Amino acid sequence: MFFTAGKYQYGHRTVAYRSDYCLSCDDNTVSVQQRTFDVLQVYYVPVLPLGFRKHWHCTRCRKNPHARVKTSQGIKILGLGVFSLFAAMTWLLPFKNSDDAEAVWGLRIGSGCLVALFATLILFHKRGSSMTLSERREALPRFTPTHCLFCGEPFNATAQSCAECQVEYL
Repeated sequence: MFFTAGKYQYGHRTVAYRSDYCLSCDDNTVSVQQRTFDVLQVYYVPVLPLGFRKHWHCTRCRKNPHARVKTSQGIKILGLGVFSLFAAMTWLLPFKNSDDAEAVWGLRIGSGCLVALFATLILFHKRGSSMTLSERREALPRFTPTHCLFCGEPFNATAQSCAECQVEYL
């Protein structure tokens, strides 16, 4: 039986924007905060309302700017260990039927290739920047817009929000 369930967001409304650092783009960007009404759905039928939530999105890639995008070194080492164990089992356990020879050799070669892949990923793992996300955000140049990015209205010198569309600049 095919089962579909998930979270759907209704009523996207932009409430704020700010200068931010996006981990997906790996660059300085502007992030937008949207207020949505989230609902849990099963077979595309809303079942459980989760309430109003606020979500940040990068204006370039439309993803969460602070979501982790790279695989951690620990997961790569775990994959190497699991596939190394599997490769050792395929080489050490004898096979008695000659009918199974193709499948066993396929598993031996395939698991050996996966071990080589994970070992290569570990060896050529690029270290990220030594700066944390909060340090990167603090190092950003201050973005001071003169006009609202959404409606184009000029900002008041003292106000941090747009008088026309009520979008707040953080």
